[in-house]
Amino acid sequence: MACLVLITILALIGVVVLKQVKSTARVATTTSSMPSSPSTTTTYPPASTISISHWPRGLPAAFSAPTMGYVGTNYHGTPLSIASLTKMMTAVIVEQHLPLGISGDGPRWTVRAQDVAMTQALAHQDGITIPVKPGDQLSERLLLEGMLVHSANNYAVMLSELANIPSNTFIGDMNQEARSLGMTQTTYVDTNGISKENLSTPSDQVLVAQKLESYPLLSRIVTMPSVQIPNVGSEPSYTPLVGTNGVIGIKSGTLAATGASDALAIAPIINGVTTPIYVSVLHVVGYPNIAIAGATALSIAHEVATYIQHS
Repeated sequence: MACLVLITILALIGVVVLKQVKSTARVATTTSSMPSSPSTTTTYPPASTISISHWPRGLPAAFSAPTMGYVGTNYHGTPLSIASLTKMMTAVIVEQHLPLGISGDGPRWTVRAQDVAMTQALAHQDGITIPVKPGDQLSERLLLEGMLVHSANNYAVMLSELANIPSNTFIGDMNQEARSLGMTQTTYVDTNGISKENLSTPSDQVLVAQKLESYPLLSRIVTMPSVQIPNVGSEPSYTPLVGTNGVIGIKSGTLAATGASDALAIAPIINGVTTPIYVSVLHVVGYPNIAIAGATALSIAHEVATYIQHS
């Protein structure tokens, strides 16, 4: 827990070193394909690229202010590993197969002996898990909370099984949804991000973050600073800065081999209008990398907000 405390402290300070560069951002093409309830449908203006004066040195990043039609990125390279950012799409697909409104718990998953073995195997891979035992009853809502808030890899696996479709079909749905959102540089190979072959770009991750936010339940879950697990206790969020500095989520991810990533959202009131801003920062290396990713994303979000305010 000392690691988590240090991450939280540094994230709150917001320490990040930025280098002033010109933006050569590209427009991320979006073709929204909203599922049936409980997502909400929003019509956005056509996307146009804007330039910000500070991009993080050496860190791939992108932003979007969809209600204003503004996008930007400093990255035009090959897709990168995204670790637990994968879980954003897992949540979206679960809600398409098992729609759950803002209230209610949804169907329950009964933990089996093989789920316990799976949890132990993921823990041995240094994956984040939440302890389970045979016979535990885990609702869809609780599994979503544990996966999105505490980034529990075993909860992601059980969620996909709760949808009662084969694993390959579920992952296929993730990739199909990515294509429908215009995420042309994204490939998913599992549901929890434990594989470094889950690949994407900052611009694509901004798109899935926006999609996640279209579901009222998921939008609420990613604001939670912790999740209460029966017979386990409180498990903290691994999303840096959530609940502070105007941050309303969304998700972080880290792999030892590829560094940390963060997808962040704020919703400041600008000129009397609530203006959601989404930022994704990938591949931050160097301890504490999650805190650096979060602080970097927040810095970009604030600069975009300032641009909008004065435009």
